[in-house]
Amino acid sequence: MPLFAKSAIDSNLVESAIQQLELQTSAEVRVYIEKNAKLKALTQRADPIVARAEQLFNQLEMQKTAMNNGVLIYVALKQRQCAVIGDSGIHQYVSNDFWQRCCDVITAQAAQGNLTKGIIAALYLLAEKLSLHFPRQADDIDELPNEVIIDE
Repeated sequence: MPLFAKSAIDSNLVESAIQQLELQTSAEVRVYIEKNAKLKALTQRADPIVARAEQLFNQLEMQKTAMNNGVLIYVALKQRQCAVIGDSGIHQYVSNDFWQRCCDVITAQAAQGNLTKGIIAALYLLAEKLSLHFPRQADDIDELPNEVIIDE
């Protein structure tokens, strides 16, 4: 079974974990799974997977949250890679090492055949960190959809 097999993704569990995260923080998180990363135009970049995640972040208009606190978890199945990126409001509080740690959790679980568990573990790491800097507010609204996007 490939490390990042599509069958290993339980969208319902991941979406439930996103909802739980968003009960703890005003931050907004989306998960985008792509069967085969569209990297052709991005091959000049040092890390084309991160470049693709940035492209999707903008395409999904995640930079339009009120507090610039959107986070994208991007998984490229065929390439067996991931990227976790945050908007400027969040990135000022966390280092690139934190984003990499989130990816490491995902890939470690995926290597054991459980991508869903890896994404959920990364969501827990995000919830812990984001709730410190972006605690949920009484008037918090859900600015972005919580559904997992799976791009064939």
